[in-house]
Amino acid sequence: MADPQENEAQQTPAQQPLEFVRDKDEFEALYANNIQAESSFWDLKVIFGILEQSDPQHPKVVQHTSVNLPWAQVKLMSYYLRAAVALHEAQNGKIPIPPSIMPPDPAALEFTATPQLSPELRETISKFYKDFLATL
Repeated sequence: MADPQENEAQQTPAQQPLEFVRDKDEFEALYANNIQAESSFWDLKVIFGILEQSDPQHPKVVQHTSVNLPWAQVKLMSYYLRAAVALHEAQNGKIPIPPSIMPPDPAALEFTATPQLSPELRETISKFYKDFLATL
């Protein structure tokens, strides 16, 4: 006969809902209309900035914040971002992407930083691009 305490130990307890509290001294709400990303084995660094056009001869992006995210959070965030875009577009219509900021077709790119990409991975990235285009 199984020990009842052993069964309790094998069951996962109901998870308590988390309380979210904003740090009074550290929390900031910032705006960004430009992002860049740098990746490593451990995480993805997302760098946020704002396009500055006060000098029309020399527009620039002023970067103001970077956030490093572990890959599990990046994967979760990709789901939540796609869901948020789908909900927004259902309520407000398609989000237009200006031609000047359209990502390039990955099939036309040379992956010089990682030339060892397998054909399967290249195809996966191309599929992501085609799926993105289908949403426009």
